[in-house]
Amino acid sequence: MSVSKQLEEILRQEEHGQKEYRNLYQKNPAAYDSPIRSWKEFRERFSTEIAKEAPTPIKGFLSEKEIFPNEDVQVHCFKNVRFCPPFLHKLEFIKIVYIMEGTAVFYLGDKQYDMSEGNFCIVAPGVEQALFTADSNGIAVNILMRASTFTRTFSTLLYEQGILGDFFWKMAYTNYCNRVLFFSATPDDRMKQTVLRLYEQAQLETKKSNLVQESYVCILLGEGIRRHRQNMKILEGFDGSVWQIPEILQDMKQHLQDITLKELALRWNRREDTLRHELKMETGYSFSQLLSDIRLQTAADLLCRTNKSVEEIMEEVGCGDSAAFYRNFKRRYGVTPQTYRIQRG
Repeated sequence: MSVSKQLEEILRQEEHGQKEYRNLYQKNPAAYDSPIRSWKEFRERFSTEIAKEAPTPIKGFLSEKEIFPNEDVQVHCFKNVRFCPPFLHKLEFIKIVYIMEGTAVFYLGDKQYDMSEGNFCIVAPGVEQALFTADSNGIAVNILMRASTFTRTFSTLLYEQGILGDFFWKMAYTNYCNRVLFFSATPDDRMKQTVLRLYEQAQLETKKSNLVQESYVCILLGEGIRRHRQNMKILEGFDGSVWQIPEILQDMKQHLQDITLKELALRWNRREDTLRHELKMETGYSFSQLLSDIRLQTAADLLCRTNKSVEEIMEEVGCGDSAAFYRNFKRRYGVTPQTYRIQRG
């Protein structure tokens, strides 16, 4: 039997809590018709007494510290427990849901979206969501990644146009990214094999490698976006003022050499203090902090994509203070620009 087939068999096995949840589902399927926010709420849907504690943890919020207790760990991958009731919760990190086999239901608040084999979605931090698998043969895999690691790894997606770029700008730089990037993709063996290898690294390898796991996530999303972009959509709606923030940030990127808050406000028909307030409220960063961060991200991208010298790149992104640039770059990426180029080039 091939390694892939062995991994598939492992994923088909019954996981902790599945038997108890399946018994509850068989006893009262109607209790699963809508998502819950607590085990207490779920228990009240039964006319007979059920266990006071859920078979697996059910919480309304999961922090990075809980999921990634070791600071060196950046990625986590595990199978969603079948028949676990859909409990709405928020995350402090990024979640990718991939349906390897069968079907599942994804809840965004009280809205319901059916998922089938090959479908996947990217969930931004802070989104109230839930996943439910009532298919005995279904395999839904959750891939979790620290928000900072995700932004660093996929910084080039910030410069995509349209829905994709807007989603990643919003997720990277705003406080209210209550959205999900959903792909109604067809079964894709390349993506499936990548998820299998990632699961093997995360769950079965005794010596786990962050680099390998991050690489698999890169391949997964790279293939997913390249092959299934036409089936991509954003779930959830937003008002126009919030939606405009990614466009303003893109405008900043286009004028890194000499952009000022005053000029930006004029271009977007806002008072200077109004734009300053909007940026702070939406992103949590001041204009100068955002500008510095965008300059560093653009510089990092240019180091990987071009042969320009560090000095040429500094000039292109508007960094005139060499000492400050090197200091801030190393603080952000942990290495000097030259080393970053060697590692990522």
